[in-house]
Amino acid sequence: MKQDFPKLGIKSLCRLFGRTRHAYYDHQWRVQDQGLKDEIVLQHVLNIRKKQNKIGTLKLHFMLQKPLEQHGMKIGRDYLFELMREHGLHIR
Repeated sequence: MKQDFPKLGIKSLCRLFGRTRHAYYDHQWRVQDQGLKDEIVLQHVLNIRKKQNKIGTLKLHFMLQKPLEQHGMKIGRDYLFELMREHGLHIR
């Protein structure tokens, strides 16, 4: 929305939608953090797939637990399935 109306401030745009400026920036931070988390997971998946290119998602989920713990992250099976599907890494 800010791209469409560059002269309006964030505060004015947020007021139009009944949100606070903090909610706007909080959303921006969450989106940025989620993208970073996805990137870390995908890098580990690609490293594993270099060695074993036909490994399934369930085994990948198991193999990713220790490397992701080093980053202080935990992911669920369904999250991994969805991420793999979004990036075309899901094996049929």
